[in-house]
Amino acid sequence: MTPTGPTLGIDLGGAKQPTTGYAVLSGKGRPKVNEVGLLPATKSPAKAEQRLFELIERVKPSLVQIHAPRPLPACLSVPPSALGPRPARCDPPAATRSV
Repeated sequence: MTPTGPTLGIDLGGAKQPTTGYAVLSGKGRPKVNEVGLLPATKSPAKAEQRLFELIERVKPSLVQIHAPRPLPACLSVPPSALGPRPARCDPPAATRSV
């Protein structure tokens, strides 16, 4: 399926800081950047979500692409010596489960 309208790319950040960025692209082959920006900081996650919906309503994209960073597990964000005697904490069940 080929999108007929613009593509909206969103890089989610925190609700209380102006760190959620977006870009609006259009065209085939080599897309044109129509708009880029940061959503203003809000006082609550609900208001941040409302701002996202307002952006989507204004742009009316055919496709929305979202980058939502996740925090690193403790085993990747602290030195191994700080983890203590339980290295299994670095093996989340989803990573070891067969699909």
